[in-house]
Amino acid sequence: MKQLNGGNVYRPTGKEKNLQAILNIHRHVIQNISPVTITAGKTLDIKIDNQSHILLITKGAIKVCRRIDSIVMGCGVSPMILGLVDAYADLYQLEENSDVFFIAETTCEYYPVPVKDFVEIADEKHLWRDISNILMYRIAFMTNRDRNLIGQDAYSQIKALLLELWSYPESSRFEINAQNFIQQRTGLSRSRIMQV
Repeated sequence: MKQLNGGNVYRPTGKEKNLQAILNIHRHVIQNISPVTITAGKTLDIKIDNQSHILLITKGAIKVCRRIDSIVMGCGVSPMILGLVDAYADLYQLEENSDVFFIAETTCEYYPVPVKDFVEIADEKHLWRDISNILMYRIAFMTNRDRNLIGQDAYSQIKALLLELWSYPESSRFEINAQNFIQQRTGLSRSRIMQV
């Protein structure tokens, strides 16, 4: 974790996530699948024709929103893989509906892979170590996010989110409104954000 101005800043866009694991999965799974391109603000759905999918994101930035109130719980930039937790629930017939949904923050390109096909390829190509690395990163990310946002004052929340936004690639940063970025993740009013 990198220290900036005396505080912990979690950089979810590169240093810690295992790019090699993600790219290895992309390389083995994307073959013979057509990409889908969507514009900023559109929803990425892991359910296609009533079937769960894993989404392999190759371009763009997304945000993860809580279904009950649309609060942004996290975000990320390509390359990434979405739907692993929901795939587990689907495979083992746990809860049917996901607690989250995904929205493109920038133009995104992704490859939807049916969960059953993804699992077969993961077995055949021995990709489970890479998958576990990705899931461990998610747990570390969520732990740090909670540490920076839960129980913190408005200034600390805004600072943490601005530093997170700053860690995005420049091309993605220019497409994201900082005030909306903060408001969607904290529930703070526009006037409170501007006051800080």
